Amino acid sequence: MVFDEHPLKDLYRRLIWGPYRRALEAAPPGVEIDVNRGLGRVVCRASGGRRAMLRAHLADALGPHPNLDRMVKECFETHFSNQYVGFTFQKVTSETWPDFLTIVGREHLDRALDKGKGVIVAHPHFALPQLPLHVLGVLGYDVHQIGGGKPTVELSPTGEQVARVRAELEARIVATLHDGKGYIRPILRAIQDNKVVFTACDGTGGGDELGRRVVVQMLGRRVTMPVFAPWAGLRTGATVIPMVPWRNRAKGAPYVAEFEAPLELSGSAKSDADVQRGAQQLANRVERWLRQHPGDWHFWDKWTTAEGGLLVGATE
Repeated sequence: MVFDEHPLKDLYRRLIWGPYRRALEAAPPGVEIDVNRGLGRVVCRASGGRRAMLRAHLADALGPHPNLDRMVKECFETHFSNQYVGFTFQKVTSETWPDFLTIVGREHLDRALDKGKGVIVAHPHFALPQLPLHVLGVLGYDVHQIGGGKPTVELSPTGEQVARVRAELEARIVATLHDGKGYIRPILRAIQDNKVVFTACDGTGGGDELGRRVVVQMLGRRVTMPVFAPWAGLRTGATVIPMVPWRNRAKGAPYVAEFEAPLELSGSAKSDADVQRGAQQLANRVERWLRQHPGDWHFWDKWTTAEGGLLVGATE
């Protein structure tokens, strides 16, 4: 979810990244997550046009679901809890991480590392996508993330200052961050050295989309999807493990990271057909996750054929 620039946004930024941030960083662990979700609910009530847009996109993808209004509210909660996840990283340590995250399917990751050919974790932008990355880092895994994709809007001086603060907070993540617009060689080297590389399988968090994309079928629509994960898996022999983070609405840690069985890749990275089959396997996983956890996805505003959207053409 992307909010456009507005003169009042700088006032909001000063409040959020000043006293609001300092208060939540000093608060007991987990309080910041609940407060940020509450902020999302407040903005949801004040954003009638955006609520209507998200509701229409959800209805287009999922049909006349009885809980569309609840899903829309959860989308706002998801956005704001992730937008300010940087307030949390310093509180997540090797001792406290179970208070924040439950890991399911960790055995898939460990079995893949035992093969010695590297692991590519392909994940969508659900819930707090950087939280599993950080937790694995504090647990001793050598983890890397492919990032990048800066917003295309021209930021005000206050916006630029906030961007620098955000980068400083992200530097607390116990992982190596790679610029997706940079050279690919360091990323491939990390895979070949049997390390864990996280890469998004749906879109870029902001700005222009990065890397090659192909068209896949998902929720009855033609959707563009990045191909780095299956392509790199075919090129290096690394195991590609789909992972989805989602908000836990039951008792326990507030979030879950679920590592699933690896993709079944075969063929060559030079074959467009082989890469396409891998991308469609990922799309099938993402479709299931969207049905299971619709309020946790960040990109419902991109469920459109308009410029910058993820959809291609008309409904199938």
